[in-house]
Amino acid sequence: MKNEKLNDLLINLNFNFEFNGYSTKEVNEHINLISIEIDNLKQNYEAKINALNTEIKKLNNKVASLELELVNKAIENK
Repeated sequence: MKNEKLNDLLINLNFNFEFNGYSTKEVNEHINLISIEIDNLKQNYEAKINALNTEIKKLNNKVASLELELVNKAIENK
């Protein structure tokens, strides 16, 4: 679905550029630049998600450690 929307956008962009007097070569250059920028944004987004997932794992491990510590203290205090 996303690829279809992107393709529709690029087709519409192509039409608009040609309508405004740009050559097909110029349109394709613009589309290539946009595609590169989209890929860069996607890679940055994925890197940020991976970093966040790593932090979540660390926090989950810390929570598990604290829970275990609480259980051990509760056992000691019985």
